[in-house]
Amino acid sequence: MAMLHSMASLAVLGYLTKLEARIIAVSLITAFFGLLAHETVAARRHPGAYWTRIRTAVWALLALIVLLWRGPVFVQTLMPPSRVLVDFFQEWSSVQNWRRGLPIYEEQVLAVDRYLGIKIDPTEQQAVEVNAHPPASVLMAMPMFWLDYPRATLAWNLLSLVLGAAALWVINVECKLAESWRTLLVVVTLALLFDPLLAQTLFAQLNLLLLFLLVGAWAAARRQQDRLAGVLLGTAVAVKLYPALLVAFFAMQRRWRLVVAALLAALAWCGMTVLVFGLDTHYQYAWEVVPRVHEWRAGWGNLSVLGWWSRLFDPGTKGGLVTPMVYNPWLAKAGNYVTASLLVGAACWIAWRARTPQARELSLGLFVVTMLLISPVCWPHYLLMLVLPAAQVWSSISESRLVVLGVVVLLLPVWWPPILVGFLSGGVPTPATPKYSLLVFSLRTYALLSFWLFLAWAATRARQVEEVSARFGHATS
Repeated sequence: MAMLHSMASLAVLGYLTKLEARIIAVSLITAFFGLLAHETVAARRHPGAYWTRIRTAVWALLALIVLLWRGPVFVQTLMPPSRVLVDFFQEWSSVQNWRRGLPIYEEQVLAVDRYLGIKIDPTEQQAVEVNAHPPASVLMAMPMFWLDYPRATLAWNLLSLVLGAAALWVINVECKLAESWRTLLVVVTLALLFDPLLAQTLFAQLNLLLLFLLVGAWAAARRQQDRLAGVLLGTAVAVKLYPALLVAFFAMQRRWRLVVAALLAALAWCGMTVLVFGLDTHYQYAWEVVPRVHEWRAGWGNLSVLGWWSRLFDPGTKGGLVTPMVYNPWLAKAGNYVTASLLVGAACWIAWRARTPQARELSLGLFVVTMLLISPVCWPHYLLMLVLPAAQVWSSISESRLVVLGVVVLLLPVWWPPILVGFLSGGVPTPATPKYSLLVFSLRTYALLSFWLFLAWAATRARQVEEVSARFGHATS
């Protein structure tokens, strides 16, 4: 968050004012994404004839430039120095505590002192005060217990990248997106520019694991392997709670065997963690950890609708370096509940009425975006989940230039790193005023809402078109 302010205060080239630098930056960004949008339309309309020699050379050059620019930074994020804390320290320190018979949800300042020898003033506000993740996530990290903290983080990041690559491979197999090996040039370029991926490795988070589980569940469900799909989905729910909304999607689709398998898998993981960590650990997580995490709801990077309402009306006690428009906790809660209810209700209604394959695909993508929007917190690395609905849209939408361009424009803010937004906006004051809460921090939230509206429209239209086609075919036969 402090990076937003510091970026704006950096000295630019001596002969450029900050305004001129921003204009040049905006022009370059617009040109790049304009080229990207143009190439997206070309690839969608003429997939077989896309890879000409010129395009191969241009994408190879772009991939090389991005690799030289972002590659070293990306590699450095894989293994943190021993005295730099990332989110995976929560899991690693919890496993070490369990081995020593200590609570896995003890204060992080104690764990940092014990395992890293770093003294932290307990009266100072810390970004992570206690492990914020469910007990099942600690269980997942147990194979790394024998490694020290930096190497354990490296191992987790490498494993996560392998799982992420496997998820992309499954998506490509199911949706038949890429027909040439040269598509890897595009994947490398966009992946290294994709800020959520950099955030994932920087913090060594859980979202590539979640993406792998959700993509696996989706692929298994497409092949009518409901038990396997349910087990994968239930595992995702145990690792992080917010994928539980996808169980409702399959309930709307009347896939009861899958729903039961997901619930049983989640309960099985819960039972295993009770056996390993004890029932008191679950009580501590539900009644002590979750309320403390909720106090960070107004963090600048929280992209959920709860974050939007909280920054404007109820910042909470921590993480909310913002000045509310009006301090009104009741209005913040009411606005969040109403917004979340409308999003979930509309998504359920569309999924309930989806009877055709394309409508089901798009309605599942709609649920994924809804899941992100209504999660109590949705940090930038959560946006890795958008890979699945983006692929579904790509394989489902028409070849209309307007539609393809619209989807690209809706997804562009996802690529924008917060540091760039801070630079273009001229820096963010601390605490941030309501203007920045509405126009800077919420840019990605608005992009998610716009993508949600597009998916709702596309799923409804797909159902209507396929139903009309079915009736016409039946009438002619």
